[in-house]
Amino acid sequence: MFKYRQITDVLGRRILDGRGMPAIEVEVLSEDGEVGRASVSLGLLEKYPDEMTEEMILLVNTGIADLMIGENLLAQNHLDQLLERMTGKTKSDGVRSSAVRAASSALARTASESLGIPLYQYLGGI
Repeated sequence: MFKYRQITDVLGRRILDGRGMPAIEVEVLSEDGEVGRASVSLGLLEKYPDEMTEEMILLVNTGIADLMIGENLLAQNHLDQLLERMTGKTKSDGVRSSAVRAASSALARTASESLGIPLYQYLGGI
């Protein structure tokens, strides 16, 4: 039986990782009130982590949110393909790929919560 649960909101925000470095957290909200969050750190090697974090937040709160809101929460593969297209042809754009990774992870967490199953089971575990 195919289920449909709409994504109602996507929000990116700045947080600090365990080393005190800027990171981004993405939150995905579903129509049934479930919320999933995931964060991605830029790492210590980035030259301008504050600027890159702000760029990632802008990308999540505009482009990624526009893409995901209204879509089926349980269509992980479809949404991952749409998100992957946002990263472009090159894998070198760390800002886009980090924002997409955080959004995809938050989506999976929200879906597993919405279905009432552990994340590993939603992702295909035993």
